[in-house]
Amino acid sequence: MRSRVPEVVGLARGATLHLGCAGDPVTAGVAALHGPLLRAHPGVIGLDLSPPGLRAVRTRAGSGGGLVAGNALALPFADRTFDTVVAAEIIEHVGCPERLLDEARRVLRGGGRLIVTTPNPFCLQWLAMARRGAEARWDPGHVAWFDPRTLATLAARVGLRVRGVAWVRNARPSGTLPLRLAAYRAARPLLSRVLPPYVLGECFVQVFEVVDHPAADRAGVDAGPAARCGRRVRARDGAVV
Repeated sequence: MRSRVPEVVGLARGATLHLGCAGDPVTAGVAALHGPLLRAHPGVIGLDLSPPGLRAVRTRAGSGGGLVAGNALALPFADRTFDTVVAAEIIEHVGCPERLLDEARRVLRGGGRLIVTTPNPFCLQWLAMARRGAEARWDPGHVAWFDPRTLATLAARVGLRVRGVAWVRNARPSGTLPLRLAAYRAARPLLSRVLPPYVLGECFVQVFEVVDHPAADRAGVDAGPAARCGRRVRARDGAVV
């Protein structure tokens, strides 16, 4: 089973936008994905809500194609700008996930791909942590769980279809692990011989491609929940930091 970072880096191509590029210091650390993305694709543009986080990215990984302070729910980029959009470990943090997918589809060119990674709700690690509430303490910013089928249904509403799914390993939780969880992680190499990957991968990577701009968008009418959710997001120009 591959790790999340090399899986995402290997899938990116062409002009790439990385949403939430500052990363999560609770788990993988600042720029844990953006640094490897930049080394493989030097022109990657990073976007994050946090100016301090972006300054940390610049210090640790460099600026690449640029670092932009902006909202993933109201991207400060023109339509059809990118070949790849990476949304790694952020969709479970937003209250309007359909809006995030719709904005990513808007800035993708024809044939472009959206790479989403998110925690795997079927993973034994999360079940072990949930028993004692450890997952909520580890990352209290999570507001939703997704599985590949529900994420595919949500993406189809905005004109994206699935190209593929992979179950992958993710960062080790920081701090001291509960004894039961530590024992599970030590036994995982043996478990991988008998258990399917969807119960061992801490997260999954799902790749989508642009189908078409929905008819509702072309007609200039309400495109449904994503459009209504979007009205609560104040679009603004991104600030380069």
